[in-house]
Amino acid sequence: MTPSQRQELIPRIDALGARLRWVAILLEHEQLYRKALASERAAQVGLSLHRVRDEILRMKSGNAWVSVLDTLYKELTPLVDFHGCSIILVSEDGEQSYGYYWLKGTSHTGFEIGIPSSVEEAMRRGRPLYRNNPSAMRKWGDSEELLDAGIRCVVDVPFASGTIAMNDLLESAFDQDDIDILQRFALVLSEAHRRLRDLETLELKARELQHAQKMEAVGQLTAGIAHNFNNMLQGVIGNLELALADAVPEKRKHLDTALVSAERAADMVQQLLMFTRQDTRRVHRLVDLRDVLNDAMALCRRTFDRKLSLEMDIAGPLPVMGDSMQLHQVFLNLLINARDAFEDCSRESPVIGVSALPVSVDHSQTDEIPPGSYIRVCVTDNGQGMDEETRSKVFQPFFTTKSVDQGTGLGLSTAFGIVQDHDGRILCDSDAVAETRFTVYLPAAVPSEAAAPPSSPAVQGSETVLIVDDEQVVRDTAGQMLTMNGYEVLYAADGREGIEQCRQHGDDIDIILLDQSMPRMSGREVLAELRVSQPHLKVVIFTGFAADIDEFAGADDLIAKPFSLRRLVAKVREVLDRPS
Repeated sequence: MTPSQRQELIPRIDALGARLRWVAILLEHEQLYRKALASERAAQVGLSLHRVRDEILRMKSGNAWVSVLDTLYKELTPLVDFHGCSIILVSEDGEQSYGYYWLKGTSHTGFEIGIPSSVEEAMRRGRPLYRNNPSAMRKWGDSEELLDAGIRCVVDVPFASGTIAMNDLLESAFDQDDIDILQRFALVLSEAHRRLRDLETLELKARELQHAQKMEAVGQLTAGIAHNFNNMLQGVIGNLELALADAVPEKRKHLDTALVSAERAADMVQQLLMFTRQDTRRVHRLVDLRDVLNDAMALCRRTFDRKLSLEMDIAGPLPVMGDSMQLHQVFLNLLINARDAFEDCSRESPVIGVSALPVSVDHSQTDEIPPGSYIRVCVTDNGQGMDEETRSKVFQPFFTTKSVDQGTGLGLSTAFGIVQDHDGRILCDSDAVAETRFTVYLPAAVPSEAAAPPSSPAVQGSETVLIVDDEQVVRDTAGQMLTMNGYEVLYAADGREGIEQCRQHGDDIDIILLDQSMPRMSGREVLAELRVSQPHLKVVIFTGFAADIDEFAGADDLIAKPFSLRRLVAKVREVLDRPS
């Protein structure tokens, strides 16, 4: 190149250098602009996450989950272009999906579905599973309905208890930046769901506590009403028995009918009292299950819909060692559960059956029941059956298929606990469209002949009996029956008067019939004082509450109101004849 040519190139080179400098400036400005955009986007993402976290912190109950989802959707919408977004929650054991939420605008729906294979895989990997075209979607089992709706790509971003699933109508619609943003939102959603679970647990505990307090209050109210009602029934039954003693034959039929009705009312009150007991200590005694089952079936026949046929097939005696009230509760709960099976079931011939017989179990028959001799009781119904999932949960506390205001889910779990406490077993077999059977195995007992009461105890006597009760009708009817059988009777209207009678008559009193609940001085207080001043004096407790003799230290026996007057004088004679 000649010097003149080089001289001609210098202006061109200078011009090109100037342009290159402008290009460099533009590139630098573009980089700065990109950084500014990235910084702005990062700030926007951070601010959006902050808003979602604020909404999480405002959650005060499980219902606030809706607000969190709404906020999540609103904050995601300007950050990522998408067609649809949903949240799938998976149970803690990973066995089922219990929540599917489709987010659209400020609305959402929640319902149960199975766990899609793509969700399982994303959670197993712990990183997003991106299906960027229809072929990949089919590979991972995305539904044809999704493809028919025009969806061409889907990404599942996992978090602690599920995934955020996002889709679009274009293939490869989401880049890495979009997926990174979704991952950050997924972390925040983990925090939200942990808080949701904590709040739901607290709400459940609060409901359980509220229910327990309500049941305690109902129990106390029921016990008080039943106690007073028992005193009234005692007057009715006592006077009917006294009237029967002198009634002419043509009047006896009417009096007998009235007495039977009064005794049935007393039996129903006794069942109410059984559920109000707050002291759970029990002493297992020899019980014939025939009596327990007969009582439970009699109560159900009086209270169940008459269209239900109640059938019973009992072979026996059926002796077990147990608490008769608790066992009564077991079979009453099972019968009520059988009745409820017909609520949503139309059967032409609805039947509830109870059968019981002694059986022997060995290893060759079943692994669920230890070998031995048992009394086996089956409660069956031909109402609405249970599927396998429901059947597997029937004994779980608070599990119920009923609405909140119709059931507590405690009936069968209570029965299960009582049977276990009696060293027994309870099993459930059910078909979704056929029969349901609950089978109870209770260890058989060998009744002691020595424990059998005499068939016709003597009732006559000449001893002195002090009746201490604040109900005049109880004092009068009991006193008249005892007088008719030869006894001398003294009376006291409350505990203080009873103590005074004991001081005045000293050793002349042979036995005291003492009411548990009285004004001024309770039966327990009187009993405690008597055991100090007159330790050998025999005392029988009257009570209108559900109670055991073990609750009255120093008492010789207990008789529950309302009682038969003949039973009362027989008890007095029996206690008097015991060795001191």
